[in-house]
Amino acid sequence: MKRHAFTLADALLGLIILAVTVLLIEMTFQTLNRQTKLTLSSETDWYEAVALLEGDRYAFTLVEAGRTGLTLRDRRGRLFKVTADPRPIGPLALKGSSGGYIPLLIKVQSSTVAWRMLNDHEVALSLTTTDQRRHEAIVQFQPPAPSRPRAIDRDSPAERDCNGDPLQRAVPGPTTADQPAIGAPVRPTDPN
Repeated sequence: MKRHAFTLADALLGLIILAVTVLLIEMTFQTLNRQTKLTLSSETDWYEAVALLEGDRYAFTLVEAGRTGLTLRDRRGRLFKVTADPRPIGPLALKGSSGGYIPLLIKVQSSTVAWRMLNDHEVALSLTTTDQRRHEAIVQFQPPAPSRPRAIDRDSPAERDCNGDPLQRAVPGPTTADQPAIGAPVRPTDPN
């Protein structure tokens, strides 16, 4: 009786099919991981860029939202500009007026960058990255400082009446219009 067995060629063919299957499965998982990292990277980079603009590290206040970019002022009074690279694909960057460069987002489709000033400290910012993800946010900068009151004239009566201390304001006394004239009869007030 003759027994059927696998030949060496059958065994090698089986091993080759198994190796190719394992290789294809591994490549699929690597591609999915890479795609997930790119997607998460784009989202993470976007939130980090917005956090940098809104955060206390620089405490940016909005100066102007123009056609070419946003003009910001940090807490030290230095001016910065947020601009998109003029090339079709480039970074969205924060540039200092006296030099310096901080890339906020890499690989931005420059033609999709748009901002709209909502009020004195908020801007609607939107853009699309090269992974075709649309990012939108309302960026809230530090509110502008209230305007300072004008300096007090040193020769003003208010300044003379408060003994040189501008924080002390003299309470005005009764004027001559409030007091009866000298020699005029004083009328008694009617209790009813």
